[in-house]
Amino acid sequence: MSRRYAIADAVPVGRTPRSITLAGLSDPAEPADLTQAEARLLRAWTDHRTERLTEDDLVGTAETGWPDVDILHAAGHSTVDPAGIATLTLPGGPTVSLSRIRRVLGRLSAAPRLVLWSSCRTALRDARLPGEHLGLSGMSLELDCARVVATSLPVPDVSAFLFTTRFLHQLRSGTPAGRAWQLAVRWLADSTAEQILPWLGEIGDMIGSGSDIEVVRLLAWLRTQRSDSQPFASPVYWAQLCYIGAP
Repeated sequence: MSRRYAIADAVPVGRTPRSITLAGLSDPAEPADLTQAEARLLRAWTDHRTERLTEDDLVGTAETGWPDVDILHAAGHSTVDPAGIATLTLPGGPTVSLSRIRRVLGRLSAAPRLVLWSSCRTALRDARLPGEHLGLSGMSLELDCARVVATSLPVPDVSAFLFTTRFLHQLRSGTPAGRAWQLAVRWLADSTAEQILPWLGEIGDMIGSGSDIEVVRLLAWLRTQRSDSQPFASPVYWAQLCYIGAP
């Protein structure tokens, strides 16, 4: 275990955290995907930049290089197809293999303090895939990232988004990453519709959700629920959210 892995804090003290979101070359015409809302939240809360990934490489990396970063984030949708090929489709495209993402991560000048993979099944590995047996979370730890948040099964976009908002909120409040993960999962499972609505409204104000169709739909759906109901109590919404690494 490296010294960085043992002692690094998830969020630095005394300065604004730096974050990077991996994305495709273009943003969809309509910001209707909650995975994009996660990136906008990071933009509001951290010193944030988006790195555009093509099928072949990272745009501009050769000229600008990677900065030191505290949080590396990627949303989107990951799959293992019938042929056994594991891929991650980033917001705005493209679909890239896990081994290609590993080569991109290998260019970091220093390992991120935290990697946030909020796509489906990012905590899994598949030994049938040559060169990709570690999976996204394993790749991150192999490259000396101290902490990884990932998913072991398909996760609904709604619960991944709500979890991410609370997890980042806890980190901003100074909560250690492992405890922040625990509190965010517990909040998602235990909160009533009446408790979630004002929080989601506050987040919407920060990221400008008025034009975000999926956030608007989520707000509208929550308003149809009984105020004392717990809409995300089922393990379907939170059991797949994993934390791996240092406390």
